[in-house]
Amino acid sequence: MQGFRKFLRGTGGKVLLAVIIIPFIITAFYGYFTGGGSAKEIAKVEGTPIYWEQVKEELSRLRDNVSEQIPGIDERALESFVPVEMGLEQIINNTLITEHIKKMGLNVSEEGVAASLVEFEEFQENGRFSAAALERFARSVGFTTQGFLSAIAQDQIKNQWNTGLFATDFALPSEVKNLVKLAEQERDAEFAVISLDEQAENYAISDEQVAEYYEKNSDRYIKPEHFVLDYVELRLENLAADINVSEQELKDAYQNRAQQFEENNAGSERRGIAHIYLDEGHDTEEALAELSRIKASIEAGEITFTDAASEFSTDSGTAQSGGSLGLLAKSDLPEQLADVAFALAEGELSDPLQSEEGFHLLLVEKIQSQRNSLPSFDELKEELTAELREIKAEGLMFDKVALLEELAFEHADLKVPAEEIGVALKTTAPFSLDNPEEGFASARVADELDNSSVREGRHNSRLLEVEEGAYLVFHVQEIQPATPIALAQVADEVRLQLARNAAEEKLLSNAKDLTAAIEEGESFSEVLAIVDAKADKAANLKRYDEELREDLVELVFALQRTKEGNMLAAEQLPNGDLAIVHVTSVRDGELEEDADELSAAFLAQLGQAEAQHMQQLLTASLRERGKVKIYQDRIEQHMADEQQLYD
Repeated sequence: MQGFRKFLRGTGGKVLLAVIIIPFIITAFYGYFTGGGSAKEIAKVEGTPIYWEQVKEELSRLRDNVSEQIPGIDERALESFVPVEMGLEQIINNTLITEHIKKMGLNVSEEGVAASLVEFEEFQENGRFSAAALERFARSVGFTTQGFLSAIAQDQIKNQWNTGLFATDFALPSEVKNLVKLAEQERDAEFAVISLDEQAENYAISDEQVAEYYEKNSDRYIKPEHFVLDYVELRLENLAADINVSEQELKDAYQNRAQQFEENNAGSERRGIAHIYLDEGHDTEEALAELSRIKASIEAGEITFTDAASEFSTDSGTAQSGGSLGLLAKSDLPEQLADVAFALAEGELSDPLQSEEGFHLLLVEKIQSQRNSLPSFDELKEELTAELREIKAEGLMFDKVALLEELAFEHADLKVPAEEIGVALKTTAPFSLDNPEEGFASARVADELDNSSVREGRHNSRLLEVEEGAYLVFHVQEIQPATPIALAQVADEVRLQLARNAAEEKLLSNAKDLTAAIEEGESFSEVLAIVDAKADKAANLKRYDEELREDLVELVFALQRTKEGNMLAAEQLPNGDLAIVHVTSVRDGELEEDADELSAAFLAQLGQAEAQHMQQLLTASLRERGKVKIYQDRIEQHMADEQQLYD
């Protein structure tokens, strides 16, 4: 229990609060405010309503995850990649799992939940657990205290279900062996590649063919609509570059950095602490006297601290390990113990002392310091200057952005707003949305250019945040309509396309002929002779080989091993090239004799994969059998309302 209390006081406890409690609160929060008929549900799962706000929250979470994986992804692409249906399906599946868990009868007592929360700072006053603080926190997120504890209990029950799946599924050593056989397999191959581009050079395309193709496909050769925009731009780095920082400000910033550095260094020290503990059931005077006697015996050499802990300590969790509490930071200990433990020298015993939990005799077994030295003022001056400029620029940016938004709305063009803000009014070169000018690639710009009041009405656009720390407002100066591109401008492009088409058709025909020859038993050399191709060789190829082109390696490993050993194929690669591949040797991968650690890692990964697959199957089964009703018309109405609000 003491170990768990220490965990709750440290980083692990805060993570527990964030991972277990907060996500459930966010999800349940919408149910609290949208329940009771105040809003129409957009779906119903086993009688449980689902509301639009829940879907929006889930969509936001999913899209944030994708944005982290693909930085700079276009908003339209993000919306297409993570559509509304995905967020709704995720909530439906979670709800089905929750209902299934209820039917299984899994349970977590609310008393147990409450006991696990007593050490969180969010629920304390003056260092002690406070029911009033818990109630305030619960009400701040839309719950009664009882409802809050119930919500956490339900989430912990779901964690039990997940743990049951992931902790009980496993993989066999034989599966690891088979996986390594395939993953580390090596192949030797001989091959030939006939290049599509090189073949295209053999075709002479006449002017008549070019003109005929152009006429039939004229819709492909259109210069898209182009825009010329006046714009006002605010960028954080531009504002920061013009800001002056005084020497005194730099010195003050350095002092703050030094103070923070000292505090961080103090917090980085770890100490190996051991204790001999007598629980709070002992009489105070008797307990302190007993610990004094034990201390005297240790200092006299009559008994070691380890043996004394084993014999006298009532902390069964640490007594058999010499009373060791592990390597701790000062914040890991209660204040009464921390102040004493971190004032002792290494190897020094404390006097007997009392805490809220009992009585202790402390020993500092080890001191681990992680102190570093702070760079000098001159060394940090450039960095501090940049930081202070950015801080000042952020405040200035906030004011200028608000003023620009107001002025752009009030004026017919951007001349006055630019003068008032104190930045240059700029004009773009003509650009299309297919190839936008730098700074105008955001989907927000495209949406504004599709807005009739901006496009035809020539009103200033809204203030747009086109990237982090960059805002702009634009005014349409000119729209150049889409126009056909003259044949003379695209003749070479058309000629090349026709040559490639002819070459690709020829290679496709070759591939069919070669495949037929292979099926008739022709050898690799005989197949090569049909197309007059020259062979290359590659030895010891692996699936992740980078020396040979990726599509060719994939073809080499796509060939299935046969009893006859004739692993020969002719296929067109994704780029149109024709490849003829003959695998001459296959050697399965093997686990090294001393690869116990690697084998264990493979086993764990396979077990996780099996558990994830089982979870997917269970979810699919629940989805198939569950009672789910989706109100598509309400979803479409919500989407239309939000689009109208955006416009």
